[in-house]
Amino acid sequence: MRVVAVIPARFSSTRFPGKPLCIIKDKPMVRWVYENATNAKGVDEVCVATDDQRIFDAVKSFGGNVLMTSSKCVSGTDRVAEVSQKISADYYINIQGDEPLLESSHLESALNVVVQKGFDIGTLMAPINAEELTSVSTVKVVTDLSGKALYFSRAALKGAKKHIGVYVYSHSLLNQFCNLPVSYLEEKESLEQLRAIENGYSIGAAFVNTQAFGVDTPEDLKKVILKFDELEIK
Repeated sequence: MRVVAVIPARFSSTRFPGKPLCIIKDKPMVRWVYENATNAKGVDEVCVATDDQRIFDAVKSFGGNVLMTSSKCVSGTDRVAEVSQKISADYYINIQGDEPLLESSHLESALNVVVQKGFDIGTLMAPINAEELTSVSTVKVVTDLSGKALYFSRAALKGAKKHIGVYVYSHSLLNQFCNLPVSYLEEKESLEQLRAIENGYSIGAAFVNTQAFGVDTPEDLKKVILKFDELEIK
């Protein structure tokens, strides 16, 4: 079994342009994500997928593996699918490049959801606080008792957990998914994982008891840097 972790990273962002290259403790954010992925057991290769020369050069400068992908890719998943045409693997892990506190063990948990538990797609969920529950920028997930995702939303949902944007796909499912048309619920919620649910694919969410901090804005970056200090990460 061969597993490749792919980190889609684009420079252009409406709310925070250039965020993959923002410095946290003397390293660009994308490097933190890359190194955490490299340390995950079961991951054979890590690759950053970008359409920006600045990100490409930054990854190369720290010795990372990086591929230039098309600027026409609509989503990170499309970028991962493009990488799958160049790097062969049985499973691909799609890792958001703005989760510098994501631990290698978390990736292992997401992988196990597919490899050991048999779900079509693996992802992660974490505890959610009151502020996050009411924030439209925080994606929530509700599951059944087996961990099967029933719905994802930006709205406050009773019993919801915070969704962490990691996805594990088999090679064949990844390409099947990208060839599906945008679904009704996906369009309404602006969440592409709902396309999988609407088309009958099962998504298993592994629970990780940690505070998840994604970086969407400069204010989020400040919070993450404070968290690094609190955890004494160097």
